[in-house]
Amino acid sequence: MTSVSSILNGAFGLIRDNFPATLVWCGCYLVVTVGSAFYWAPIQLAMFAPEDPAQAFGRMPALLASYGLFVLGCAAIQMILLTAAYRAVLRPMQSGFGFIRFGADELREIVLGIAMMAAFYALLVGGLVAIFAAGVLLGSTGTAGMVLGILLAIIFSLAFVGLCIWLAVRLCLAFPLTLLRRRFAIGEAWRLSRGHFWSLFGALLVIFVLYVVATSVVGSMTAASYLSALGEAGLFGPDATIDPGQQATLISTLTRITPMNVAGWIIGGLVGGIFTGLSGGATATAVKELVGDHEEVAARFA
Repeated sequence: MTSVSSILNGAFGLIRDNFPATLVWCGCYLVVTVGSAFYWAPIQLAMFAPEDPAQAFGRMPALLASYGLFVLGCAAIQMILLTAAYRAVLRPMQSGFGFIRFGADELREIVLGIAMMAAFYALLVGGLVAIFAAGVLLGSTGTAGMVLGILLAIIFSLAFVGLCIWLAVRLCLAFPLTLLRRRFAIGEAWRLSRGHFWSLFGALLVIFVLYVVATSVVGSMTAASYLSALGEAGLFGPDATIDPGQQATLISTLTRITPMNVAGWIIGGLVGGIFTGLSGGATATAVKELVGDHEEVAARFA
């Protein structure tokens, strides 16, 4: 049987018992964090502070395509590191270098992640279209219909968010279970999570809140130099304006080697690696507990 406390104990126990592996994950995240800063700055310069606006507009499709590939690459690295966290719980004998490998297991996780992301965005677009269509139809009936449309849009939006959270929790076990079974296991994950929504939700909520707090601290550190540059340029206030030259100078502060930026990058890497272990360890622990219970019962009555 699984519970919020047992899932969290497993998640934090993964960090405690596999601290060298956690440092490897943090190092990988540090590379991604620094790489993202240096990759994103030139794109911002081309988009927001171009030397030739017409030429920048012509390069926009290529820049967006490049950024899309970069995002997919980061997502693939994320899935590889999460798979390492799953492996540390479900296959601890396959330690290696921080439990990191790249093979069929990782490919399945990446494909599953892309499929889940595509399904989420399809659901998001469908929900937004339905809400917008309902608002337009009701708005065309007059003021009362417009007010009703706004109220229904709020209600539907909240219901949609709740639906997404429910689906995400019910399917969160699919990733570690796919590693355990060495095959896609969406259906089994759905069945396995039945009756355990609140324990899974509670544990993941605790980790999510901790992550938001940690990333807020990191974000305030990395944005400090940028905000300082804004203040020095006199760009705070309702009448403030900014020209492309000032914008280029401000963007360059994001990649400048300063103590604050370096500290932010290092702490960002630590946060990313630790919370990879916590999120991966939480769902893998739940799978370990639930699959163990189910397989024990099945063996007993076989």
